[in-house]
Amino acid sequence: MRKAFLILLTFMAFSFSYGQSSLRPNIYFQDMNYYNTAAIPLKDDQKLNFSLYTKYRFVENEKHLWNKPPVFSLNHIGSLKNKASFYNIGILSDQYSFYSRNTVYAGYTHKFELGKNKNHTISLGGRLAFNLDLIDWDKFQLSYSESGKSLKPNADMDLGAFYQFKNFSFGIATKNMIGTSVKLDGEKLLMNQREFYVNTSYQFHIKDKFEITPFLLYRKEIMSELDIGLHLGFFKRVHTTYQLRLIQLRHIFTLQGQISQSLSIGLAFDYSNLLSDKNFDAVIRYTF
Repeated sequence: MRKAFLILLTFMAFSFSYGQSSLRPNIYFQDMNYYNTAAIPLKDDQKLNFSLYTKYRFVENEKHLWNKPPVFSLNHIGSLKNKASFYNIGILSDQYSFYSRNTVYAGYTHKFELGKNKNHTISLGGRLAFNLDLIDWDKFQLSYSESGKSLKPNADMDLGAFYQFKNFSFGIATKNMIGTSVKLDGEKLLMNQREFYVNTSYQFHIKDKFEITPFLLYRKEIMSELDIGLHLGFFKRVHTTYQLRLIQLRHIFTLQGQISQSLSIGLAFDYSNLLSDKNFDAVIRYTF
């Protein structure tokens, strides 16, 4: 009975967390751009940022229920000549049981400086995503007249705002704001679930050698989720984070290292006290 209950919870988590918004990065504290298109990770002296992200989810002893290839995402952010405007382009590739999704997106963000000393900034951004869903009808378990493979294109939009004052930050964003869908015989077969995000953090410095930052990330899709996290930085070279995802009782551990002034590598692992799935995340970032 307990095993059946855990399997049911696992299926619920998969449908709530993955839907048509596949990638759920755990390594996000220093780069919120995926969740909030207005959050730009570039510092004042940096012009370009490239990041390659992958995520792999597995369920122990339940491969016949869940067997999903890793997700891959390549993201690029660059500053324009006025240093207050930024562009964002990227691709994302994901596969499900009966279809695969490939996404190309492009966005624009502008940063406004406020206050007499211009120590307040607010960034506003938008991003358009074009999705190509390739459906393999031979793997579709319900009975339909379709056969072979079908390509179903659709588009959606992300919007965000991000505020910073000294060591404090606050962001609010939406993903898949339009909520487009792919229909079959008048019924929705695939749907971009609308998502809503709020994040906030405050950074404490100790002699410019250590940093301690508590942070929150609230996410609303079909259900609500809340990450409560603590980030620790050492000598601006090593960064570690612990996050607790409350609804799932999911523990997330991340470790990032600054290999050089431009190159950093991050790894993450998570597990849940309620669900049997586990996740490995990895990211490579290059900034200059």
